[in-house]
Amino acid sequence: MFNLIDTHCDTIIEMMDKNQELFDNNLHVSIKKLMKFNSPIQFFAICLAHKKLDDYYNSYKKHVELYYKELEKNKDYIQHANTYTKILENMENNKITGILTIEGAEVLEDSIEKLEESYKLGVRSVAITWNHNNAWGHSCTDSENRGLTILGKDMLKKMNELGMIIDVSHLSERGFYDVCELSAGPFIASHSNSYEISPHRRNLKDDQLKALKETKSVTGLNLCAPFLNLTQKPTLDDCIHHLDKMLNIAGEDSVGLGCDLDGIQTPEFELCDVSKMDILHDRCLTAFGKNITEKIFYKNFMRVLSDILA
Repeated sequence: MFNLIDTHCDTIIEMMDKNQELFDNNLHVSIKKLMKFNSPIQFFAICLAHKKLDDYYNSYKKHVELYYKELEKNKDYIQHANTYTKILENMENNKITGILTIEGAEVLEDSIEKLEESYKLGVRSVAITWNHNNAWGHSCTDSENRGLTILGKDMLKKMNELGMIIDVSHLSERGFYDVCELSAGPFIASHSNSYEISPHRRNLKDDQLKALKETKSVTGLNLCAPFLNLTQKPTLDDCIHHLDKMLNIAGEDSVGLGCDLDGIQTPEFELCDVSKMDILHDRCLTAFGKNITEKIFYKNFMRVLSDILA
């Protein structure tokens, strides 16, 4: 089988809400499903921005506790990584790597100190917004297309200092360019497709894709139906169409996978959970060849991990 890096799933949220376990479940992502691949790397997002909660930060910490509890139960199969060295160790030992992320920085409650605490808890990537504005920046839903706030710019600087990966998926277009201008290193759009193919506000326009190439940053193919095809049920061909477009504009070093599994409804085509990624892999081999397929499936995001994680 092959190597795989997927930079976005919402499995921890679904596990908490549905009382599921990580090793085997009826969700899109599980250890059993990931074991099909060679030492895969799975980013696990904690997104609470869509929930109405009295205490976002402590709820977020409960989800972090669940993540570590499940990894401890299954330590023979999966281990968390804070550093690139640990990722390489996991790969050498044929283990799955878990990377902990935040989607929607409102869980940090306007506090740089809580960002630093999250780093100590093992979070290594933060998507600044979800689908609404917060104290850190403005979302892709913002009608005025405003960017990062002063606090958000301070957050970006601190993430650069700590060695955390900045994620611009869900961020406004202006915010995207703020990150381009201000970040000291590459960043990611963990789960975003081509706007020119499917003009959804969550996708990236051609100029944004060009900016990824210029900054050595990477975007991940999202399997969410309207992000693939805004007018009809998507197919595997739509995935290849988006990948081809993004490769042509952003370049072969700036495209990966960010499937958004367990954050979206079950895809109504072949890629219905993470174990089916071999189907996409085979199609990519035919469409793009072995070298580019390896870049899409793990090498491009692996480079970002090696650049950012101390």
